[in-house]
Amino acid sequence: MKIAIIPGQYLASPHAFVLDQIIGIIENGCNVDIIAQAPIKKEFLTKEAAAYSLLSKTHFIIPPSNKLKRIKSATQLIASNFLYRENRIFKSLNFFKNGRSSLSLRNVFIVDHFINNRYDLIHCHFGQVANNYIFLKEIFPEIIFVATFHGYDLSVLPRIFGRNVFDKLFSEADLITAGSDYAREKLIALGADEKKVISFPLGVRLNRYINRERNWVFGENLKIVTIGRLVEKKGIEYGIKAVAQVAENYPHLEYHIIGDGPLRAKLQDLILDLNLREKAILHGWKNNDAIPDILNRGNLFLLPSVTAKSGDVETQGVVLLEAQASGLPVIATNHNGFPESLVDGESGFLVPERNVEAIAEKITYFIRNPKSLDSMGKKGRRFVEEKFDNQKLSIKLVEMYKSLLGGQYPRSESGRIPSAMDSIS
Repeated sequence: MKIAIIPGQYLASPHAFVLDQIIGIIENGCNVDIIAQAPIKKEFLTKEAAAYSLLSKTHFIIPPSNKLKRIKSATQLIASNFLYRENRIFKSLNFFKNGRSSLSLRNVFIVDHFINNRYDLIHCHFGQVANNYIFLKEIFPEIIFVATFHGYDLSVLPRIFGRNVFDKLFSEADLITAGSDYAREKLIALGADEKKVISFPLGVRLNRYINRERNWVFGENLKIVTIGRLVEKKGIEYGIKAVAQVAENYPHLEYHIIGDGPLRAKLQDLILDLNLREKAILHGWKNNDAIPDILNRGNLFLLPSVTAKSGDVETQGVVLLEAQASGLPVIATNHNGFPESLVDGESGFLVPERNVEAIAEKITYFIRNPKSLDSMGKKGRRFVEEKFDNQKLSIKLVEMYKSLLGGQYPRSESGRIPSAMDSIS
């Protein structure tokens, strides 16, 4: 089975979950090509990316930026296809169906690549990426087309471009996946056929994370960790305010914030205003290889995400799974798909969005009940092992591909659409 994976910036740290899924597919015997949107920055490369030679499997379909050179190159491709191949490339020039990408001639270069590489299946990550490539389904109707949505695509883009922004994709894709039941329902509400949409979670490569005892003694510094981009939907300001509130009574706290983004200066000012200079630290962006060690050194994980003013949301919260895989208990907001990514009251706690007092209360709970750090952490590890093991999910994903190639929609053993909360054992 030959598969074209078309992600966003798949080797960038925020999208490392896509890289993990690609590796899982390769481990299950699939022949994978990665169609990249832009050149890869070396600092985004991980050890596993190198170990699986992902760069050698990556194709950069980037037309010449110079307009004259682009026209010349496109003309040569059209001519060569006209002379000795089935003439599918002309369909890529249909402006009425494909819009601006036809005028820019970008589609010519894409179609030429797909003529030269006979794929069985295309899997696009992110709705906007899938929108850019769904035109291939008309030109190559024999190729199965799968689209996966992740959050911004299903929450913000319909607000900007209208609720029908994905109509063509919904109509022509063979299967649409989302990381949570919540996201699946959102896609159906936008017009996707419920028969085509399944909840299929992203997984965690368990062997990457050390599952150790979380023995913390009162009087030692409680190390709280947050990992995420410094943007509004991560809600990090509420985490900082909660730590400041708890520190009034329990000064032995450290809040380690990993990530970078446009709100860094604002968050740094907040830390100074709340006199947390020694307690709350903005560490900046870290390569994904560093994340397991960061989690290993923590005692508690916090993800206080919120719905941004733009409507941007998270869906699954993969970092919650990574934290639980490390044996960390978690505190997260009751935000969209998060209730599917932890067991409230067992592997962590859910609190209302933007509720500083509720976050502070749960941090205080762990301070007063230190043994729960280890007991809840163990339950979190077992939860991830059962539901979100990337190895098991990769087997299911390949089985799903085979079902599609055999002309069937994937179904669970019970006959219904699979849920993210179904056991993957």
